[in-house]
Amino acid sequence: MMVGTGHRPDFGIHLRTWKFSARIGDGGEQSDLGPWPSSDDRRTPDDRGGHFLGGNLMQRREFISLAAALGAAGLAPGLAFGAANRRTSHATSAAFTAIISAVGKAEGIYEDAGLDVEITTLQRGSEALQALLAGQIEFAEIAPAALIPAVAQGAEVKVIGIHSHGYYGKLIASEANKDLKTLEAFKGKKIGIQFGTGVHTTFMIILQKLGLRASDFELTNLRVSDMPTAMQSGSFDGVIGWEPMMTRIVSAGFGYEAISSQDFETMAGVYYPLLLATKPELVESDRELVQTYVTAWRRAQKFVETNQDQTVEILKSQLGDIAGALDEETVRAVLYGGTYYDTVVLPQQGIDEMRDISAYLKAESVIQSEPDIERLLDMSFAEKAQADVG
Repeated sequence: MMVGTGHRPDFGIHLRTWKFSARIGDGGEQSDLGPWPSSDDRRTPDDRGGHFLGGNLMQRREFISLAAALGAAGLAPGLAFGAANRRTSHATSAAFTAIISAVGKAEGIYEDAGLDVEITTLQRGSEALQALLAGQIEFAEIAPAALIPAVAQGAEVKVIGIHSHGYYGKLIASEANKDLKTLEAFKGKKIGIQFGTGVHTTFMIILQKLGLRASDFELTNLRVSDMPTAMQSGSFDGVIGWEPMMTRIVSAGFGYEAISSQDFETMAGVYYPLLLATKPELVESDRELVQTYVTAWRRAQKFVETNQDQTVEILKSQLGDIAGALDEETVRAVLYGGTYYDTVVLPQQGIDEMRDISAYLKAESVIQSEPDIERLLDMSFAEKAQADVG
């Protein structure tokens, strides 16, 4: 079975940027992110960049187009912003993954570190990788499912830490299947899942680890945003997707949570990291900046981990267009329901999982050869940040 057959990357650039005030309530500009992003943005992680699956790296003209868009927004990296602060730039998705950057701004963490960070939100996770490769962004969040195909085709990227980890795919079952609690029990059932995303790729690896095959199920490509309607129609036995759509299905009475994200992690030992990356040239030329940034990132990450009430407040205050009309319970479910912010270091489990993804993509002919995962990594900055911050 080919991943994302007939599904090609959308390289249309939907660039939006924002600046946060140093503290909440300082009157800084609110984010201008538009409505809740479509299902092929996050998340994929995932999801956060999964749209590279089944596609090729962008051509030179696409690099030029992106560079022009970023340049017009005034985002050329490395320019002096002021005598006291080093200006740098970070690309994130127009999604809840933007929370660490938002906290870094809102809580003055970047400012205290002597950084002025220009945060750019892009409508698809794969666009963050494009911006990084174009040399217009210095740091970015990238999902392994997006990074590995790009690196296999020659892209030069250095992974210096992680944003978070945790598989957030959930299986929501129909009324007739609500008592089924294992994947084996769903054999022969019609299950909707969005092909070409990180959640989909990891699900396929989970099947392999459990001795199951895609042919054991009737897997159907279904956008996460279309899952509530599909479940309401009764045409699916279940769907595998992410928040907030899964909560909306359950709240509306269209389905029941049969297998949680934690269940998936436990049954197959899934780590599912979202990576923090930069260009190798920056690591070589300005290690001080990279260390300062990763340490500040870990401080913001730890704040998200340990201050849930304030983090939810920041999300709704600074990223209101992302949170939309979601209630606080749903926001918490998205931020903390299966996503963990306890470390900035990619552990061996995550490294092994990247190798599993690489092997799977090669087996599916998405990539021709597996990249050297170890060569992509430099955890020295993250290890120091973790030791200093805790």
